[in-house]
Amino acid sequence: MNAHTAHTPRISPAGRWNVRAMVDLDVADRWCTCCEKPLEGAARMLELDQRTDTYHDLGGVPEDRSQGWFPFGLTCVKRELAKHAKATGGEAVTA
Repeated sequence: MNAHTAHTPRISPAGRWNVRAMVDLDVADRWCTCCEKPLEGAARMLELDQRTDTYHDLGGVPEDRSQGWFPFGLTCVKRELAKHAKATGGEAVTA
C-alpha cells in the first residue's frame, strides 16, 4: 500500500461490486492500490481480508478481519481477484 491508499476509503461500500465512476471517489482515493497509478477512468472497490492477506469483492469478511475497502483500476482488479482465488482455492473463506 502507498500513502494514497493506506486508509479505509471514505465512500460507502454500498454498490462496491459495481464499476464506480471517478466522481464517486474522494481525491485522496484516486490512486490504484496495486500499481499506484492515478485512476483516470472507472474503478472498483475491493476488500482486504486479513485472513488471507488478499483483496476480493465477495463481502462477508468479519469486521475484525477486514482491513477496509480500497480502490483499484480495472486491470489490477483482475490480478487481485486471481490472487484471492489462488489463496483460497476458489472457495469462500470462513473464520
